[in-house]
Amino acid sequence: MSMPGLDEVMDQAADRPAFSNGTEGEAWMANWCYRPCRHEEDCPLLLAAFLDKTPAEWQELEPGSLGNQYRCTRFEAAS
Repeated sequence: MSMPGLDEVMDQAADRPAFSNGTEGEAWMANWCYRPCRHEEDCPLLLAAFLDKTPAEWQELEPGSLGNQYRCTRFEAAS
């Protein structure tokens, strides 16, 4: 599945921060982004999150949990 561009991600993202602080963001990235993902470099979903948006591709999984708040629907294991 191909990754949408940043403009498309930003258009579809919720206008709210994905994480309330850096600790939450870092814990989540450790579970998703730091695993070998095909999209890990220049990921538009992460860029949107850094711009205080919540990407539509991040489905709520366990709200309030540390590192497991969302499931990234675009995660693809790197080969």
